Amino acid sequence: MTDSDAESLGRRSIVLADANVLYSRVLREYLVYAADEGVISIRWSRTILTEVVEYQKGQ
Repeated sequence: MTDSDAESLGRRSIVLADANVLYSRVLREYLVYAADEGVISIRWSRTILTEVVEYQKGQ
C-alpha cells in the first residue's frame, strides 16, 4: 500500500473476504453494508471468486 492509498482510505480497514465469508448471504451482506457505509474496504482475489462460483454451481 502506498501513502496515497492510505490517505484515500482514511482510517478504513481493508478486509480480505475469503470464499467462506462470501458463501454466506448474511455475512456477504454485512460486509457490503459496512463497505457502503465507508467503515471498511473489501478486497478479494480472482481465485476466491472462482471458488465461490464453483461452490454455488455445485449447490
